[in-house]
Amino acid sequence: MSKKNIKRLDKKSNGKANHAAPAKKPKVTGYILGTILVAGVIAFMALGGGMVMSVFGFQFQSMGNVILFFLAASAISYPIIRLVTQIPRIMCVNGQITKGAAAALYIALGTAANALCFFILDKMMDTITATFPAILVISTLYSLFGVKDVDKRPE
Repeated sequence: MSKKNIKRLDKKSNGKANHAAPAKKPKVTGYILGTILVAGVIAFMALGGGMVMSVFGFQFQSMGNVILFFLAASAISYPIIRLVTQIPRIMCVNGQITKGAAAALYIALGTAANALCFFILDKMMDTITATFPAILVISTLYSLFGVKDVDKRPE
């Protein structure tokens, strides 16, 4: 760099250090909107899942019970699914199995974990009656959502 360019840089900076602006704290309205959005997505998934399961013998007393059923199932199954579905990812990244085999294992483990959670909730809730085919179908559909990421590095 020439002396002329260095002088220009010194004039622009005026001796002040360039610091990034501090991150702004999110406002309460952002949290409220985020909560409403998450609740809406879960309600949409619950209503869609309830419709699919009703074809296979799913019975319920009210739509609120269906939303509660799927909300509780999501809360219970999330940590289990996160743990179980890492197995095929790790095996695929390490080259122990192919991407297709990892996808099949991912679907099988995800379906089993979701089905277990739905089955436990079915036994605990008196207002919901879910048949085994209904639980199996919705569990398989839920496990299909994450299969596209099976070859990505585990977190």
